[in-house]
Amino acid sequence: MAKATRIVVALTRRAQSRGAVFQGSTKVLGIEQSGGKVTGVATTAGVVPADIVVSCGGFWGPDLGALVGMDVPLLPLAHQYAKTHQLPELVGRNTESSEAGFPPQRAMGSSNRFTVARAAAVCSPPRGHTAARA
Repeated sequence: MAKATRIVVALTRRAQSRGAVFQGSTKVLGIEQSGGKVTGVATTAGVVPADIVVSCGGFWGPDLGALVGMDVPLLPLAHQYAKTHQLPELVGRNTESSEAGFPPQRAMGSSNRFTVARAAAVCSPPRGHTAARA
């Protein structure tokens, strides 16, 4: 099982080694275009010249799409989860490198998902359901 944060770091480094530029904490104000082609991105830090733009706005994807008249069918949702205190049975067994030994599980007959995080059990109920107190 891969850790999302590690994947993001690896992909960022690889993209940067190939010339990609990331500007965090910078608001996109518009997409510059000429002749039907992208020429840059207008930001609060100025215009960044670009002939290719990749939208990685996540939650703000629909707002970014609207800048170029594109509908981004994204519905951000908040998910609930319940987490126990540390469980003695798991202390020392769930290290950064061994978490793959505890893959997420789905409870039979329900949509609840269970996993282990830092020696605690985590329950993530499906959308529209409430997490039970642990």
